[in-house]
Amino acid sequence: MYLFLTYFIYSIAVISFCIMLAQIFDSFIRALMFTILVYILSFALQSASVTWPLPIQYIFCFVPFYNIHSLFRQAVLHDLAVKDLQLFQQLYRHSPIYFICLIIMLISTVLYWFLAWYIEKVFPGQYGVPVSWYFPFTKAYWKSDEDERQNSLELGPSKHSVRDSSSKTAVVRVNNLTKKFGHDKIAVNDVSFTLYENEITGLLGHNGAGKTTIINILCGMYKPTSGSIQMMNADAEKNMQALRKHMGYCPQHDILFDLLTVEEQIEFYATARGNSLIELLGDAIKIFRLLR
Repeated sequence: MYLFLTYFIYSIAVISFCIMLAQIFDSFIRALMFTILVYILSFALQSASVTWPLPIQYIFCFVPFYNIHSLFRQAVLHDLAVKDLQLFQQLYRHSPIYFICLIIMLISTVLYWFLAWYIEKVFPGQYGVPVSWYFPFTKAYWKSDEDERQNSLELGPSKHSVRDSSSKTAVVRVNNLTKKFGHDKIAVNDVSFTLYENEITGLLGHNGAGKTTIINILCGMYKPTSGSIQMMNADAEKNMQALRKHMGYCPQHDILFDLLTVEEQIEFYATARGNSLIELLGDAIKIFRLLR
């Protein structure tokens, strides 16, 4: 029973550890090599630390590979001593307590999940808008600024602006949008436009004009170098998570999964959009009826 519980907790800890590493490394090979290195070092440290002070051993137990070696070592020592495995007792003076090691493994699981969430927010990689390192301590992150929405947004003078139809409801306002890659490559240069309700707007331009970059910025995949975007009278940079519930995006390339049926494709993307099980089943039936 104890060994099953140990394996179960260890599996969860390793999964959370790997998810955290996935946020740090942008290459599968690098993440794999780092994991193998940590595993080998954990085994070597566990073998060398059997006489180390207990506090140091407990600190190393936050690494799941070290912890599992320590737990199995204790189980073997109890078996050699012809004693049942005791959760709350020490077998020898330098042996960690089995229960404390399990608790540390649970704590490390929560810690790795938190680090994965934090790193993904601060360092989102190539796609995504990073937030400040202190974002968990800001009120703006935990509470949307819907109460502070403005009814309108004055657009400043722009080199590339689109005609404004003031009589219609504006849903997206882009003001002096600029995006630079590196120091000198300008993908979007001071663009302003407004998208209105019940209208279809097209972005026309030659290859490399910045059309795809603008779409990626609107979806929150890139952070603009300068300028501002307002969607539904809310700051897009501060409320992107909430605004994505009202946003649909069809990419240039096929993103369908080969092994999923049509119904499963619809259910997957409906779930990603936050629909409940009842809603997504109803939506799938509606789409099938429309296609007949």
